[in-house]
Amino acid sequence: MLITLGENYFNGSAVFDMSAFISSKNLSDSRNEGMTAHKVKTEQKPLVLIYSDEADTRFLFKTLLEMWNYQTAEAVNIEDAIRVTAKQRPNLILMDVSFSFIEYMETLQKLRNFESFGEIPFVLLSGHSQIHYRAAALKFGAENFLVKPVNFDTLETSLKKIIRKDTKNNLELGEIL
Repeated sequence: MLITLGENYFNGSAVFDMSAFISSKNLSDSRNEGMTAHKVKTEQKPLVLIYSDEADTRFLFKTLLEMWNYQTAEAVNIEDAIRVTAKQRPNLILMDVSFSFIEYMETLQKLRNFESFGEIPFVLLSGHSQIHYRAAALKFGAENFLVKPVNFDTLETSLKKIIRKDTKNNLELGEIL
């Protein structure tokens, strides 16, 4: 269940501050729509797999990521994550750690053992703010670990940096082959 608290949203496990996205720079100006034709690049948008057992959390991050010009796919459990990754090969997996941190670290480790996950970067979101949780997540293979409530500017910067790095690595690998 998603509850609106002014510009904040509560999904049962975390409060998300949406004020950064309720601004004129993020809303289209309907007065200018259709007045100017622009050439659009036909670049492939990066694909982010949103892995969360909470429907409201998946919806929130799907909305944000699409605003930031990403394609999205969703996974509710490990089986979904494996199926989607094998089929679509996302550029990044955004994993919401809702409950048992240990279970999610075991899941991350299991996913890393599947060939289709290869070197896909993971970004973990968690309400666990103690430093040892961050250290464990990075040890288990997460590229980044962000504490909820998530600062959306920090998340966006992190995703861009990780995907840019991943794209550069893939290009260098292609040159070698």
